[in-house]
Amino acid sequence: MKRSGSTQKIYESIKDSPSGSVWGVGTDLNFVKRIASEFKDKTVIPLCESSCADMEKISLEKLKESLLSITSGKKSELKYEISVSSKYSENAKKALKKMIEIVEGN
Repeated sequence: MKRSGSTQKIYESIKDSPSGSVWGVGTDLNFVKRIASEFKDKTVIPLCESSCADMEKISLEKLKESLLSITSGKKSELKYEISVSSKYSENAKKALKKMIEIVEGN
C-alpha cells in the first residue's frame, strides 16, 4: 500500500501499524533511522541512503533564533532568510500546494 504525508503522518502511520509490518520510507535518512530504532517491532527501510545536508544544519537553537527574528518585525533582523529566484518560485508554489493537498486528502 502506498501512502504519503508529512513526517508527522509517516511517524503516526508507523507507530500505529501492527507489529511485524514492513515500511519503506523515502525521507531524510536521519528521520528514518530514528523511527527504525524507536519501533524495533517493525521493519523500517530507507528508500535512499543519503542524508540531507541542509536538514542537518537545522537545530532547535537556530529555529528559535529564526522565529524570534520574524516576530521582531524588523526585516533587517531576519535570520536564515532564504530567497528563491522567480525562475523557480512559481513551480515551487505549485509543488507546495500539491503537497498540502496530498497531506490534507484533497
